Amino acid sequence: MNNVRITKVNPVHWNSTQSEKDWYYSDLDEFKDKYKRGNKLKDVGSMLILKDINGKLPLRPFLNKFILDNPNVSVNYNGNETYLSDIVTEKLLEELTKNEFEDVPKHLRHKNSLVNCSCWSQYKNFNRGDLSDLKKLFHPDPGA
Repeated sequence: MNNVRITKVNPVHWNSTQSEKDWYYSDLDEFKDKYKRGNKLKDVGSMLILKDINGKLPLRPFLNKFILDNPNVSVNYNGNETYLSDIVTEKLLEELTKNEFEDVPKHLRHKNSLVNCSCWSQYKNFNRGDLSDLKKLFHPDPGA
């Protein structure tokens, strides 16, 4: 199906010198062959990209829970220093309420500590330098 694709690495690490062959698995057989083959960092970059779905994504009855990353990064938001996870949680809850998903369990990943994970250091690196990578992950309009 051309409107569902799986990334080989996190899109934040893509660059313009690469081709779509570098970004996406070509088919499910390639994904099955290469996913979970010992490279945990590469595996967590695999994401589903949905394209041309007419503005609708039928989540019911398939959605089991929402998992929200906690980047442990504070940002200036509306003039106040605020944790990014608090902002994203607030916006997510607004959308869930509007779309009648209040009953779906929500989980904040890495709430208090990280064990054997480099997520927090990765997010800190995004926040120290060029914010365009961090915006790609969390901003409602990444090009803004």
